[in-house]
Amino acid sequence: MIFNQYLIPKPSGYSVEHCGAFVCGLAKKSGWFVMAVLSIYLIYMPGAGAVIQMSHLYEAETVVEGQGKSERRRAFRDMLGEMVVRISGSRDAVLFPRIIKALKRPDQFVQQYRYFQKTVEKEPVRELIAGQTEEQIAEQVPDLKPDPITILWIRVDRKAVINLLQQSELPVWQDIRPATLVWLAMDYDGQRYLLGNDDENQIREQLSQHAERRGVPLLFPLMDLEDQQKISFTDIWGGFSGAIHDASERYATEAMLVVRILQDRNGAWSARWNLYDTQGELQWQYASEQIPELLGEGVDRLADRLGELYSVYEGEQLHTQVLLNVSGVNSLQAYARVQQYLNTISVISEKRLVRLEDDQLQFSLELEGETSDLTQAFALKNVLAPNLAANLETLPEQETPQQRLQEQDLQEQKLQEQLLQEERSLGQSVQQRQTKLYYRLRP
Repeated sequence: MIFNQYLIPKPSGYSVEHCGAFVCGLAKKSGWFVMAVLSIYLIYMPGAGAVIQMSHLYEAETVVEGQGKSERRRAFRDMLGEMVVRISGSRDAVLFPRIIKALKRPDQFVQQYRYFQKTVEKEPVRELIAGQTEEQIAEQVPDLKPDPITILWIRVDRKAVINLLQQSELPVWQDIRPATLVWLAMDYDGQRYLLGNDDENQIREQLSQHAERRGVPLLFPLMDLEDQQKISFTDIWGGFSGAIHDASERYATEAMLVVRILQDRNGAWSARWNLYDTQGELQWQYASEQIPELLGEGVDRLADRLGELYSVYEGEQLHTQVLLNVSGVNSLQAYARVQQYLNTISVISEKRLVRLEDDQLQFSLELEGETSDLTQAFALKNVLAPNLAANLETLPEQETPQQRLQEQDLQEQKLQEQLLQEERSLGQSVQQRQTKLYYRLRP
């Protein structure tokens, strides 16, 4: 497996309201105790793990007929090509001249390889079984015993592959990748339903396998009582974005994928895909006689899009230092909400709490990108809002609270644009500046 998913529910019967004010009241006197309690609580926050550490991007396996040198070399070539696509984030990467040349000598990139046997259960064809006796089935499908197959596994040299991509002027998509929440609706075999995290379904499994091939971590909804109360098959099939965003809020992912799969009376498959990410919405459709082709094309479009957003070219990676000030954190639950939310922002590579006072938190952040990438991610979710009250002049008394908040949002946007423009015009590196950002926790 290329990735694992973690989603730990909050323990039943645990009431944050009963202890939040008391614990926060101890902050100044017993900071170490507060941090310990808060850290323990964060473990149980629902929706944790929206950013996934991909631990097997540089490994692959495939079925082979034998263990001969020529077949092994062909398998090396195919798996190396698969990893080039996975790590660059683009399926067009294998068309670059340097990559084509490297694929002719794949052995130089392979650090380890081994063979192992795997048993696969045979599945009789459904059309042969319907309405027939066991004797009739046995005549048409005589051998249903498991067949052993040979698998070739390899691990490639990480540094060598990254150097190859950089020499080919291709980007690199790092190991820490944001999970994509998948709402999968099926209209198939006379039934309509949504697929959740615990549902065993061949189409869901194939979708996950294609995502694994491209190195895209997927997260499926729990479809528990909370999900069922917020969203239905009709919401997904009709593309009602309001209900979809509302139901997705608990999972705190940067991207949401809505997939609607239909099989017509002739057995042909079609799918509509909607991707909601930090840049907006992307839609596409695809039809095929074969479900693997349908799912593979859809996942490739998803992976190519995410690769465009998150992969970086050599010399382009910035490590921006930011001091993030968050106000309105007046309870244990609010603190945990801020921490858990920041953990879902993929542009944040390092996070350290440096000050905890009253309802104010200050974090030292290191970003893999620019400050605008962070503010853009904040704008996507309704968790943090700009707060420049400390730096703004006193507003006229006749202004309403809503007008003041709108003014703060505009001032924040102008301030960030001005800062970034100054950095570019003066030729200063973003990584040498420590930007201060002021936000407040929304209710």
